[in-house]
Order: sequence, then structure tokens, then C-alpha cells
Amino acid sequence: MKAAYVIVLLFLAIFFAWYNMLIAGIVCFGIAIYLMIGHSAKGFGFEILTELEEAEGQIPDKTVWEEGLKAAGGALGDQAFSDNENPVNLNAVNVGKFKFKPRKVADASKKTGSLFKKLFG
Repeated sequence: MKAAYVIVLLFLAIFFAWYNMLIAGIVCFGIAIYLMIGHSAKGFGFEILTELEEAEGQIPDKTVWEEGLKAAGGALGDQAFSDNENPVNLNAVNVGKFKFKPRKVADASKKTGSLFKKLFG
């Protein structure tokens, strides 16, 4: 579970640094480093394995990880180097009942950034 905390704290540090809130970013980064250094790297990896064992009932074999990485790499390679030359029209993409509007996403992200600045600034 500490691995998830560290990852979230690192993302928060990047987010705060991106929105010119350097002190909050440094604090999040410092807490993440403390959590990583507070335990040895071997213990940090061992925690992940014990959590997997509790969730799955057993620790997956090394071949499961290798096959998963090979499948993900193969799918990524197929997608990246495919001969499909059909561009996607983003204005025509519908997700459920909502239409994808790139300009509205940019406006929403600006509003979210300004609200975070008001909240933490």
C-alpha cells in the first residue's frame, strides 16, 4: 500500500510544480522520498509481493510477469507500426451520450487549475 502512496505523492508533486506551487510540490516530494528511503528497497518490493499474495492467494510466478510484458509490448508495437492510415475525426467521436469536445476539456482544466490555486494559494 505504501507503493501506491508514494506514486500518488509523486504525481501530486508534479501537479503542484506544474501549477507554480513549488512549496507544496517539494513537501509532497519530500514525503514520498521519506516513505521510499524509510524502508529498504528490498522491503518495499516485498510489501508489494505480500499484498499480491493476500489479494490473489498466491504470488504470481515470474513467467506470468514476463508473458504480460511481452503481450503488452506486442500490442503496443502492433498499434504503433500498423498500416492503418485512417485518421480519427475527434469532433465525430461520441462517448456514450456525451460528445467529445477538446476545447471544453481545455477550459475545464484551466478552471480546475485556478480553483486549486485558490484553494492552496
